[in-house]
Amino acid sequence: MTQLTEAEQIALAQEADRLLDDEQPSPPAIVAILEAVEQRYTAPID
Repeated sequence: MTQLTEAEQIALAQEADRLLDDEQPSPPAIVAILEAVEQRYTAPID
């Protein structure tokens, strides 16, 4: 499990906030973010 850098955490939080600020964020966009986070944390460490 890899750790996100502070910059990555901020960028991810900003993107999530932007989507959640939309009146009706699109489910595909939310799913895409969740999948990206999952892949990031489950990626094998080289």
